[in-house]
Amino acid sequence: MCTGMGSGIAEVRRRLEPQLSSRLRRLAKALGVSAASLFHVAWGQLLACASGQDDPVFGTVVFGRLHGSEG
Repeated sequence: MCTGMGSGIAEVRRRLEPQLSSRLRRLAKALGVSAASLFHVAWGQLLACASGQDDPVFGTVVFGRLHGSEG
């Protein structure tokens, strides 16, 4: 179990190469999801592998998610 208040958290940003970015957008479109959804799935897979858990839980804020979906 994690402890602490997040004081040791660091942020890292990396730009994707334009070719990879285009491929991800095309894949997301073909699947009928957003590119952000692909990254969320990838992050969940990474957390599952790193933690040894089959069903890791993480939180995120996705602005406007409900505006673009039925039901």
